Amino acid sequence: MLMRAAVFLCLKQAGGWDDCHGGWYPADGQEKHRPVFRIGWTQTAHTGPVLHYTEDMNQMERKEKGMLYRVDDPEIRKLQNHQLVLLADYNRMDLADWTSRRALLMELFASFGKDSFVEGRIDANWGGYFCHVGNHVYINFNLTMVDDGEIRIEDHVMIGPGVTLISGSHPNDPMLRKDLWQYTDPVRIGENAWIGAGAIVLPGVSIGRDSIIGAGSVVTHSVPDGCVAAGNPCRVIRRLGEKDRRSYGRGCQLDEELKRMLEKDTGDS
Repeated sequence: MLMRAAVFLCLKQAGGWDDCHGGWYPADGQEKHRPVFRIGWTQTAHTGPVLHYTEDMNQMERKEKGMLYRVDDPEIRKLQNHQLVLLADYNRMDLADWTSRRALLMELFASFGKDSFVEGRIDANWGGYFCHVGNHVYINFNLTMVDDGEIRIEDHVMIGPGVTLISGSHPNDPMLRKDLWQYTDPVRIGENAWIGAGAIVLPGVSIGRDSIIGAGSVVTHSVPDGCVAAGNPCRVIRRLGEKDRRSYGRGCQLDEELKRMLEKDTGDS
């Protein structure tokens, strides 16, 4: 019978623990050392697989490479907690004070583009630290992000209310989950895409340029450019085409004035 894996932490036991960097203060004349790990499995006769750490990279570096990493790493937790304090400040701000809210979003997010706008509160594991928002993006109320990994929202994207974007996940192995290992898989929302209300976008998914994701969809696989996709699991229903340029909603036709405006804009471009 397999016993639970033993964990061996390879650290230089010199100096004191550095809460900020998750490492040890070195003794005089020694180089600063951080706890850095690589997973490897060794099969033993009696205990089954044993998990070892080696010293090639720290947990944040593992995280950024999409490898398994420990979510309770002190360096990671300190940075994450800082972000969550700022996010709590943002969520308490006056909704009418967009100038101040935008300034704090630019501090919270990896990038936040020109003329982009967020309605109301945001809930996010990392407060947007790994999230890039392009230009002219509109985000409706109650965006939730499990943003342990990169989330990239490109220019002119529209995100409906109650949408969830997830770039962090957990391994299937119960032992690894119990020991707080997890990994990231980036999410990308392509230019001018529209994510309908209540949709959930899972790790590793890319939504193509101009595509529409129906309300309430659970997007488990990437969606190509220029498609309408919906359902649980989300599937491509059809390609966007000429009828979408002539009508809207449930078959309503564009009025003549708007048609002339669009034709003029097309001619000018």
